[in-house]
Amino acid sequence: MKPHHVNSKQHMLSNTDIMLVAAHDHPESAKEHYKNAGSPKQITPELLLYTIFDKLFTQPNIIRLREGNTLFTITAGEKGALFMMFDADTPNNTINNITLTCEAARKMGFKKLVAPVENDMVKKMSKRAFDKNKKAGDKYSVDGDLVILELAHV
Repeated sequence: MKPHHVNSKQHMLSNTDIMLVAAHDHPESAKEHYKNAGSPKQITPELLLYTIFDKLFTQPNIIRLREGNTLFTITAGEKGALFMMFDADTPNNTINNITLTCEAARKMGFKKLVAPVENDMVKKMSKRAFDKNKKAGDKYSVDGDLVILELAHV
């Protein structure tokens, strides 16, 4: 049975369950990741889950945040911060979760978040979340499969 999104206002999932839902939602990411690494062609969401945990949740330089049934990671870089989302919440809750997490990133001093997004629905949710709490000087843009959030500090 495929894991499914769960309303975080009714039930909170474990981090593992959130990652499993996210892996099942984006199997193309797994195939692309392993194709580039020269690994086997048959990639299961479970294998992707363990790879993500190993890469993103064991490195000390990555900031990990959670809001509802959505996990976020922020990795600082020279031209901005890589912002990734692993979602198992309902769309309306996800919009709120993105809004709250972007505000937390602003308070931590991040000025630019770059998020790889393959799905048009997630791009639309990101835009709605951004507009929900937009401050003067904030900018939202899309460059191919990248959503770029520029956060003004006022």
